[in-house]
Amino acid sequence: YSGGIARFVEAMRATGLRNFTENDTDVLRRRRDRSAPHNLYTSTQALYGKAGAGNPPPKFGQFLKPGEAFAPPGATPVTNLTLNVGQSTRVAYDWDAGSSTWKRSVDGRAHTVESGAQISPTMVIVQFVNYQGTGEVDTTGAPVTEAQVVGSGDAVIFAGGVMLNARWSKASTSA
Repeated sequence: YSGGIARFVEAMRATGLRNFTENDTDVLRRRRDRSAPHNLYTSTQALYGKAGAGNPPPKFGQFLKPGEAFAPPGATPVTNLTLNVGQSTRVAYDWDAGSSTWKRSVDGRAHTVESGAQISPTMVIVQFVNYQGTGEVDTTGAPVTEAQVVGSGDAVIFAGGVMLNARWSKASTSA
C-alpha cells in the first residue's frame, strides 16, 4: 500500500502479516506512463516472492464440488446487481451465463485490467456493515470512516445466476 492514516497503518502492522509499502521498491514501483496516484504497480508473483511464499496461499474454503451448481434452497434467479459505493461510484455486476461469471462495470463502463479483460468473478458477496466516523480526514479533506466488521449482520451471495440471503459473523478481530 501507499500512505495511509496512522491508526490504520499501525493496525496493519499489528496483525503480524507482512506489509509492503511504496518504499519496498523491489516489489512496488511507480510507472512513468501513468500519473500519480494511479501509477503504483506490483505483480502477484513479486508479492508472493517478497512474502517468502513463492506460491498462492491455500484456498479459503471449498464451497462447491467441481462442476456442482450453486442452487441452495431459497435462492432467487437474478441477472444484475447494482451498488452505490461511497458517495458517487456506481458498481454493477451482470450475470453472463456463457462464462458463468459476473461481469463488473463501474459508472457504466466495463471494469477492466490492463490487458483489457473485464473483471468477472464467479461469486460476489455483499456484506452489510455499519461505518463509524474516525475523526480523521483524508488528503482531499473527506471524512474517513471505519467499517465495523466484528459482530454479525446481513449478507447476500450472488453465484451461478442466483442470489441467496445470508448472515455473516466474526467474533473478534483475530477470528
